This record gives sequence, structure tokens and C-alpha cells, in this order.
Amino acid sequence: MATETLQVLVNQDSPRSDAEGTPTNWKGTKRGEGCVIDFYTAMALEQRLFQVRAGSVTTPLVGDIVITDQVGEMAVEAKTGFVVLPTEFNWCFRLAAATLFEVAVKSRPWTTAITFTADRQALNCYIGGPQAASRVYVDAAGGVDVGANESLTVDRLHYDWAQRIAAGAYTTTDTWEPIAPPPVVGRSILYVQIGADTTGPSYYATLHFIELATVQIS
Repeated sequence: MATETLQVLVNQDSPRSDAEGTPTNWKGTKRGEGCVIDFYTAMALEQRLFQVRAGSVTTPLVGDIVITDQVGEMAVEAKTGFVVLPTEFNWCFRLAAATLFEVAVKSRPWTTAITFTADRQALNCYIGGPQAASRVYVDAAGGVDVGANESLTVDRLHYDWAQRIAAGAYTTTDTWEPIAPPPVVGRSILYVQIGADTTGPSYYATLHFIELATVQIS
């Protein structure tokens, strides 16, 4: 029976970069193992990984007093023709004086009830990379309006953390790394809510997301 030998091209000493759309050999090591890159690293190298952050050194944001309908702390607006894939959300409380806390990541279709005001440009994790088509919004104390009438049939809940013990008795930081990132297809929003019962916690937060054109996935 005829057999074929699979060979790889070794580029250890002189890594190559071929032109867009040019067929290229599979890269391998000098021992013959094939080199495989994971999807997230590939997206970062292709300049499609973006970051939105809340709070800076010694100047955290202050969360809302209880999570309520319509309010958020951070949001990413996926524009029509694009899809946002959240890859990581990290938060930490710098000061937590209340006794009942909640952190959530949700998404919902765009509605005319959404009235964003404090917007900024997402940071490309590839320094010098292109700007995102998606706009991001950050504001303290629930200042990001994500639309009224939260519904079990409309809003998707992707991450939720809650604790009703006074700070100091538990870890006041967490990271969400979804196994299967939920596609947020434009026009729609991915949003973050952070709140407490009596005094809004001061916090730092970072949300990473991949942005792709919808035609690239459907």
C-alpha cells in the first residue's frame, strides 16, 4: 500500500512571513514536530484582540448601589456587520464597604432605549494596531445606560458573581475566561454590571474581546 511522508518546513533560525493569500508550508521544529498556534494567540497577532479597562492606578471607579435594571459600568457596542467575542473579564475591588455585592456580564440586542454617553476607543492589544469598529463605554456608578426592561427572554447572562459577606472574609477578585465565548453579533451590546447594597465598591476591571467581521464567521 502506498504511503506518503508528511514533511514540515523548519524556520528556527530565520522565521518567515509570506504575503497575504500565498500558499505556504507547514512550520515545524528541527525534530519534526508541527507548530500549532492557538486561536486566541492568532487573533492577537492578527491585531483583532482589544481591551477596555475601568480605573487606573490609585483611581478606581466606584460601582453602582445595587445592580438594577438599565444600568451598567462597561459596555462594548458590536456594530452592524461585526461580531464581538469576549475572551476574558477580570475585576478586583480596591475598597468594599458594603455587605452584598454582585458582578455580572450580560449581552442584549440593540434597542432605542440604550443611550450611551461616556464613550471611548477600545485599546488594540497589538500596540500600533488598527482601531476597533466597536465602540466601548465606561462610567462609574451605573452610568452606562444599557436599556430598560431587562428580560429573561432578551438579556443573556454569561457570568455572575455574588457575595453577601463583608469584605475581608472572602476573595474580592475574579477572572472570567469563557470556554465557549458567546458571539455578540452586531448590532448589539456586551455589558458589565458591578454593584453593592449600600456603598458602591471601588474597583478596577478589564475586559478583553476579539472583533471579527460577521462575514468571516457565517
